[in-house]
Amino acid sequence: FFFSSRRRHTRCSGVSWARRCVQETGGINAEYMGTTKNNQVFLQLEKKYEQLSREVRQLEGTLADYNLASDKFRSGTRPEDIRNMYEHIKSLNDRLRGQLDEMFIERKTQEDQLNAVDGELQQIQRNAEMKLNELCLLYTSDAADDLLCVDLG
Repeated sequence: FFFSSRRRHTRCSGVSWARRCVQETGGINAEYMGTTKNNQVFLQLEKKYEQLSREVRQLEGTLADYNLASDKFRSGTRPEDIRNMYEHIKSLNDRLRGQLDEMFIERKTQEDQLNAVDGELQQIQRNAEMKLNELCLLYTSDAADDLLCVDLG
């Protein structure tokens, strides 16, 4: 009698344990789905933020241009003077852009030359190590021959 009731109790506790596991698994799955959805929403909002930030920067630049033109107009600056300033600044920017491009090209050329010299130095070092190894082998071979000829007695 005691044994059979214990068996029933074990079966019941096993069933309740399984139910708790199913409930816990369901809760974990729901939490996982919520987290996944939150991550997707976050990524979408982050992309939207980056897009809006670029748009705001572009609009700020346009507004600055309009404000500058408005200030020049209010101060009585003639349109020809504004055009001349624009052309002067544009030519200056073009010249500086060319100088910057030349500097980058020169730097790239120097880096390529340094890499070539570095490769040559590594080859020279490998050749020197091979020569040293040959000399060491020759030296140890000669020393061994000398020991054979030494009269120890």
